[in-house]
Formats: sequence, C-alpha cells, structure tokens
Amino acid sequence: SVKKISSDNICRVLLFLMIIAVLGCAHLPAVAPPATPLKPGSVIYGVVPPLFGENPLPAVTDRLDYLQDLGVDVILLSPINSSDDLSDISYAITDYFDLRPDFGTLADLKRLVREAEKRGIKVMMDFVPNHTSAAHPFFLDALDKGTASRYYDFYDRDISGRATYYFDWSGLPNLNYDHPEVVAIMTHAFQYWILAAGIDGYRVDVAWGIRQRAPQVWGPLIRELRKADPGIVMLAEAGARDPYYVTNGFDLAYDWTEEP
Repeated sequence: SVKKISSDNICRVLLFLMIIAVLGCAHLPAVAPPATPLKPGSVIYGVVPPLFGENPLPAVTDRLDYLQDLGVDVILLSPINSSDDLSDISYAITDYFDLRPDFGTLADLKRLVREAEKRGIKVMMDFVPNHTSAAHPFFLDALDKGTASRYYDFYDRDISGRATYYFDWSGLPNLNYDHPEVVAIMTHAFQYWILAAGIDGYRVDVAWGIRQRAPQVWGPLIRELRKADPGIVMLAEAGARDPYYVTNGFDLAYDWTEEP
C-alpha cells in the first residue's frame, strides 16, 4: 500500500498539519542548539494546496492575507513534488526536481514564496527523502534490469535482495543512503528548491528512517544546505528527545508519539 491521505481523512490531516510550533516546547535537547531562524512562539500552519482551490498554488497565494490575519508565521506545504498518486496528499514521489502539474508551476511556487515574504511569512515544503514511489524511474529500471541496473543499489535491500520499506508502505521503497550517488542526488534536490524557488525550509518526512539506516548523512547534508541559505529551517519528523537531530543541524523535531 502507499502512504497517502485521502479526502475522507482531511479533517484528521488538518488537525495534524495545523501545527503551532513553539520553539520552547519543541523538546529539542539543549545540546549545542542551532541558531534557529524562527522566533519563539512561531506559528507553523499546515497547508494542503488543493483544499484552497482548483488551481492549488495560486489559490494559496490568494489566501495569504487571510493567513497573515490569523497570525501565521510559516506555511508548511504538504508534498508538492511529482507523484503517481493524485490524492490531495501523497508521499509517493516520482520526481524530486519537479512539481505536481495539477498543483501548479515553478512560476506559481516562486510567486507564492515572493508574496509570502512580503507579508513576513516563510514557506516550507514537506519533503520526502527517505523513500521514492515504486513508480519512480529509478525503481522501475531496477525492477526491469535487476542487478544490471545502475539504480539497483540506490535502494536499501534485505538479505534476499528485496527492497525494504517501513510499516505497510510496500509501494514506498527505502533509498540506500550508504550509496554516495543517492546522497548527492538528494542533497541537490533539497538545494534545488532553495535556489530555484526561494523555499525557506523543509519538514523532512521520515527523517528518523535515514537516521536509523545511515546516521552519518544528516550532519553533512544540512551543512551543505546552509551554504545555500544559512537561515534554512529544518524540521525533522523524528523523536525530539533524541539529541542526534539538534546536533546534526535540525532546528525542530516532532513525531506522532503522544508522550509529553
């Protein structure tokens, strides 16, 4: 199955995504904390673009005054990268360097970021580096050619050679972050949206998964991103009590646990 959230669950989605991020309550350990670009008490508002209108990214831009009036400091866009799953929210990515055409164009995203900046609002993307869709060209090539594919080793595999995945996400194969090309490609993907659209930060989906499989990755990767934008906001989907994340460059962390 594919990790997705349908329209039937939108109320639950919005409850999760309407995050009030109070830095003092983020539970990141006080171990060499980064100089966060967010002010204490910043409000991060989760935005599912297609819920704003038929032309999703322009529709979000049209509602920026409303979001400003609400006191929003940051809008967090649910995944907007190309996907084979056309649900309102999809974590099955087929191209990290392109946008879902049903959401809008690069010009639409740049205008959204530009207009948000005029109102003092940052724009973050929900980014999905842990896994690709099983319909990603890399994975399809590996399925077709097996070990002869240059992309075969781009994916984390068990002892039998099967691509690994978490939970029941069989359509979301894990990437192999011990492979230098995977690290390079994903670093460039993160950098691309900073440079091409002026994105202010990322919520990193399943950051904990990469930490489990390749803990050496996050520190150097985030340092590279800060060369492009020293003020980039990095929010890990991960346990905030783990000092690993703050010491490796993340500004914030949260996960699905209900512990205080």
